[in-house]
Amino acid sequence: MKYSYFSGIKAGKYFLRNAFLKNGKSTALLLTGETPAYGVTLSSDWKWNWYWENDTTGALETHTYQDVAPKNNEEFISHTGYHNEVWFPIATKGVNTIKRYLKDPDNGINASHLCPGNFSDCFDNMLEQDLLVNPMPLLGYLGLVGSNKINTKIEAREKNMLKTDFVDGMIEKLKTRKNIIPYKSDIRHLARQFFTGTGRIQFLQPEVLIGATEKEYVIHTEKKINSAREYPNKVAALLTELEIPYEMFDLDNGDYESVFGLSNVPYRRSMDAIFEDNPVAHNVAVSESWISEYVRDYP
Repeated sequence: MKYSYFSGIKAGKYFLRNAFLKNGKSTALLLTGETPAYGVTLSSDWKWNWYWENDTTGALETHTYQDVAPKNNEEFISHTGYHNEVWFPIATKGVNTIKRYLKDPDNGINASHLCPGNFSDCFDNMLEQDLLVNPMPLLGYLGLVGSNKINTKIEAREKNMLKTDFVDGMIEKLKTRKNIIPYKSDIRHLARQFFTGTGRIQFLQPEVLIGATEKEYVIHTEKKINSAREYPNKVAALLTELEIPYEMFDLDNGDYESVFGLSNVPYRRSMDAIFEDNPVAHNVAVSESWISEYVRDYP
């Protein structure tokens, strides 16, 4: 069985890719954030392939890297690239990230943002992997999953890829897979993940200007949480309309072993701290106050 995981933000992408690799299975991921568009696969023998579209020629370009299998659990844990969705073996200005590599003019890369050319040529390879995270580009949508921007596009059925003649074929291929839409039933835990992690303290958050008040920061983060909570419903409505079968999966109570066929599954809270910003996470009194207010206002 092959799986498609329609994950929003703070919805277990890192955890699930880790679990599949732990079980000797291959993974694939398509862009889940801001463009330029890219895809990445990691095979069970630790071979990486990255894909993007040349914005000038429309050609599909690729980079391959043969990694070394970890000898033990400690090596597996220490190699953050195995799980990090933006990891890339070539450092750009000291940082190993595909996003920086594709955007840096010094690299001579001209990656496409809206893909009018042949980016979709990599989709069949994505579907060959045991797990495909974020299949939304197969349906013509690019962007930050779980954001208000992509929620609006999905609801309006407004595809933002410039070439979408592949969509009908991809719909039929998705119908042959086990498609999973994750959601959070523990709203307090979800709020904590945003306020201590992705939400970030206002001086670190790019979308909030330096000097923002605490109130402005909290309102901004609450909007992000609400958009993330809406995302599973938007995707479910789209898949229903396209007659693509799917299952909803509760990230707090769902059984990873039975749903995904995995025998070696980490404790489901084992990776929470990886994404915490220490200045916020360690200020328990402040962050718990924000979380309690959110749960009260948006039960």
